[in-house]
Amino acid sequence: MTKLTDKQSRFANEYLVDFDKTNAAKRAGYSANSARAIGHENLNKPYIAAEIKLRIEKLSEANFVTRELIISKLLIEALDKSEGSSQSARVSALDKLAKIYGLYMNEPVVSISLVQTMADISRTNAANRKTLLPKDNIDFEQMDS
Repeated sequence: MTKLTDKQSRFANEYLVDFDKTNAAKRAGYSANSARAIGHENLNKPYIAAEIKLRIEKLSEANFVTRELIISKLLIEALDKSEGSSQSARVSALDKLAKIYGLYMNEPVVSISLVQTMADISRTNAANRKTLLPKDNIDFEQMDS
């Protein structure tokens, strides 16, 4: 694997803060004038994207936070229309999900597909019997293809 420069390493750490490539580049020490372009360029370098993914996995393991937990909590927030919820919270949750899955134009995907993540969440829920549907109603083979 290609070794990251100090700035690239700082960028990877800063990107994990809010998944915002421009702000991550600025905080990592790149010029404000070129931060957007540098952030985009850094995310398109396979070795930097791989390092970001590795750091996400390490953080998840260290904090006992799983990808499934994060995605499911963001989905709950994005769909919550209860009295205590706000539209800005829902939009923010959807924005974070979109960034995580690279759904914005020219944003590379840093993690696995949404379908695979939802299949993983469904498997976990089915195994723990916490799903809304009986686990027999979920066709995991179809979700994997």
